Amino acid sequence: IEDAIYASQIYYDSVAILVYDANDDKFVLLYSRRHAWNSASRKLIATFQNLTVMLRRLFPERFCGIQNGCKEVVIPIASGDYPHVKPTDCLRNQRNDQPCAKPFMTKAPILQFGSVFVKMNMYPNIVAMPMPERSHLVCFRQYVNNHQVCKELGQDLVYGDDLGINWDELIPQVMWRGTDFGYLGNIYPGWEQPKYSDITTGELSSDFRFRGKIPVNKFGKHRAALATLEKNYSKLVPRWQGVVLTALALKDAERARADGAPLPII
Repeated sequence: IEDAIYASQIYYDSVAILVYDANDDKFVLLYSRRHAWNSASRKLIATFQNLTVMLRRLFPERFCGIQNGCKEVVIPIASGDYPHVKPTDCLRNQRNDQPCAKPFMTKAPILQFGSVFVKMNMYPNIVAMPMPERSHLVCFRQYVNNHQVCKELGQDLVYGDDLGINWDELIPQVMWRGTDFGYLGNIYPGWEQPKYSDITTGELSSDFRFRGKIPVNKFGKHRAALATLEKNYSKLVPRWQGVVLTALALKDAERARADGAPLPII
């Protein structure tokens, strides 16, 4: 347990120690009083609830109580949209030549139930795991319990084999979902999130103001706003970049429909 606690010190919150207490034959989650409690912490609780159920179902011989010869198990776990690690120059500069927290690299891996960094050498002991959401970790639990694929990965998805569609026959289209992570502002301080300063004029704040005559009708305003956002695409935070791509895809679809072309199946 000392290794697990030591390794978890790279986090500023949303990390805990999962302990299997063989004496009482139960799982316990240890969370530091020094860490804040936030939305990511609630995801940590959901992770604990789902993970412990699966561990018992999949490895009954390992979690059977001390009277049956089972021993204590200790696993550091973390959750949230991204690893809540303490900010360092290594993280800000996205260095990849050495670990960002080498003194804390122990034998204990940290299971991160959420996204991890693309450059895995920065934190090699952080292991990516499924998000504690309905279509991710909860689906894993459902399959472990009854060997059935959850609705989110079954009937709600359309597969090419079901429709007889090949990859080359697909119409290019954008389907987007994303989150603007808090740490991105430290790495890319130039990114912005535009806001309408006056919906009646269509003006946008900062450098995103529409230059030229303001259109009278709302459709003209929408086109003007999209043109302005597209022009400043590289300055936008990821979520707004996704909005622009989706809006452009919708515009292409409307143009295709006007020309009599078939719309893609979404």
